[in-house]
Amino acid sequence: MPILPKLPKFSRRFVLRSRPADLPDASNFDIVTVPLSAPSGEDLVVRVLIAALSPWQNQRLKDFKNYTNPFQIGELIDCDVLGQVIAGRAGGFEPGALVTGRLGWQELAIARPEQLSPVTDEFAEATWLTALSSPGLTAYCAMDLFGRPMPGRTLVVTSAAGAVGGYAVQLGKRAGMRVVG
Repeated sequence: MPILPKLPKFSRRFVLRSRPADLPDASNFDIVTVPLSAPSGEDLVVRVLIAALSPWQNQRLKDFKNYTNPFQIGELIDCDVLGQVIAGRAGGFEPGALVTGRLGWQELAIARPEQLSPVTDEFAEATWLTALSSPGLTAYCAMDLFGRPMPGRTLVVTSAAGAVGGYAVQLGKRAGMRVVG
């Protein structure tokens, strides 16, 4: 992807227009054009290449709080993205670098280096927004830090049909566990 010689003055983003009664559709969202603030100091400008639409976002569209606050009407739809740095040099990132981070459903984002992770050739690009995104990392941390998987042990995953539970099942199986879920 070519590096832009000049930064755009505006960016488009998806915001919540209305709360869905059931499953969301296009009428629940607006595409708005917003001024792109000038990056300063340690800021990087990231062009969003792929935005991950994950199951957890559907819960945030509703007007109730569970583990996090719901999206507010007019708010940028938060999501994990795969992007490319197009301006700025900070935190080891340079223009052209592929990155991932929670930058939202928008064309361009101003980000601090600590909001980003470098995308390496170790995994396919799609892996960064699936197994290595929020649901996959949640399952990995829960299993590794708290579950301590051991071959032959039994793992019960009550939410095996969900995104995090589905990854937990796979991690348990890979560790040689008997998985129920």
